[in-house]
Amino acid sequence: MSNPSDFVIENGVLKKYVGPGGDVIVPEGVTSIGYRAFYYCSNLASVNLPQSLTSIEVDAFDGCIDLTSISLPDSLIRIESGAFRACNLLSTLQIPNAITELKSALFSGCKALRSVTLSANLTSIGYACFGSCESLDSITIPATVKTIEDRAFSGCTALKEIVLPEVLEYIGETAFKGCGKFLKIHCSGAIFGMLCKETKDNLTKSWLTGSAEYGKDQTDAIKKYAGRAKDRLFTEIEGDDEESISRLLTCGKMKPEMLETYIQKCNDGQHPKMMAVLLNYQNKTVSPKKKEEIAEKAIGLVEKTAKDLAKTFRWEEDAEGIVITKYKGIEAEVEIPDQIDGKSIVKIGKNAFKNNSQVQFIRIPASVTEILESAFEKCASLKEVLWSENLCIIEKRAFWGCETLTGTLDLPQTVKSLGVNAFSGCNYSEIKLPEGLESIAGGALDCGNYTELHVPASVIKMGGCTGYFTGDLYIHGMKTKIDIGYYDQMPMTIHAPAGSYIAKCASEGKFIMFKEMSI
Repeated sequence: MSNPSDFVIENGVLKKYVGPGGDVIVPEGVTSIGYRAFYYCSNLASVNLPQSLTSIEVDAFDGCIDLTSISLPDSLIRIESGAFRACNLLSTLQIPNAITELKSALFSGCKALRSVTLSANLTSIGYACFGSCESLDSITIPATVKTIEDRAFSGCTALKEIVLPEVLEYIGETAFKGCGKFLKIHCSGAIFGMLCKETKDNLTKSWLTGSAEYGKDQTDAIKKYAGRAKDRLFTEIEGDDEESISRLLTCGKMKPEMLETYIQKCNDGQHPKMMAVLLNYQNKTVSPKKKEEIAEKAIGLVEKTAKDLAKTFRWEEDAEGIVITKYKGIEAEVEIPDQIDGKSIVKIGKNAFKNNSQVQFIRIPASVTEILESAFEKCASLKEVLWSENLCIIEKRAFWGCETLTGTLDLPQTVKSLGVNAFSGCNYSEIKLPEGLESIAGGALDCGNYTELHVPASVIKMGGCTGYFTGDLYIHGMKTKIDIGYYDQMPMTIHAPAGSYIAKCASEGKFIMFKEMSI
């Protein structure tokens, strides 16, 4: 129970609660719960509010983490921002009908809040009003609501279905960001168009899989969106999903080139149902001549022309031949051709595959002699590289940050030089260097947890190739001084033939890890 001494009240405003917590009864006559009046009262269990109350001010109950039961009186006409933020145990609430606005962050972080009955006269829901209310599984938006601000329901991961009123005039793009792929939002086509890419994608995928059906206006908007995003959505369809691909094919126009790409993707024996759907679609929409051409290209019977390859690659010519400058495809397995229009592809250009997250396997043809700067940098899914048997140069950062490259790095015998950080950030556990290798730049082999490295006698220039290996360094059986003091934990052994450049460095009793040296 509460005592009068528990409250600081001035002119009807409860300025501050100074009591011990527990079950609190606010005295009659109080018209306003003031700014941060109960701010972080962690022992507050329940509050009985008087019928005289008309307003609850900013952050009034913010951080009352043990508050489980509060009843809002019908006399209440205004609740300000953050009033119940982070009330972690508050589970249900009914908003009085006199309330027309729910202000920003009003219930943000109320993790146990499962259900809220909104005012029948509500017109707006503020920024992050229900943000991160992760237990909120259902809510009915009154037909009077015209505005829903950004992040209003962001992070409401338990929310499964919501209907947005037709009178809605504005909805923030990120209103439902982070709600998860299972949320079904029923709305007009115009409102669908206002939502963020993440929410549009989730709603589109739920329609594609048949797990949700929407009204005609919204469905038409989804089809238009899917038609524009076909390439990306196709790559995100999981497994042999016949329903999704069937619906996706009905969205917008399908260019024969795009169909060809889809068929090639499914021509792996792993997606028979999707392949059947694609071929059935092809039978209905593509001319017999074009159909035959697509099928032959899909199984590799027809060599692709420059026009065909232009859909997947960009390139330019230099004095030596063709340089691939950009990969535009969507395939997980990529076989780079050895020529275009009779001219050999000799280089993989700077940044050609940089930041590609789809490619898992790459075949580099025998015609390629150089892989240029950052060509495959940060290819997050790249697992295997089939090397050109004539490769000579791998420039700096060529495979930097390719974390899924593991196992053994076994380079062709033709490789002569490795650039700065060429394989830095990869995760090879073993490295086999070719006998003809001449130059290893700083950080080139900073790529895993290997503790031994065999350096061929052919190497005449070497920087701090092993990166951040620590502790004593042994070269050709001799302990070698490292001139940077904080290398004191992990030993590294480098094997090199007697009389070689590395062995001579060791005989001098010093090996400088980060300064490039040559003889």
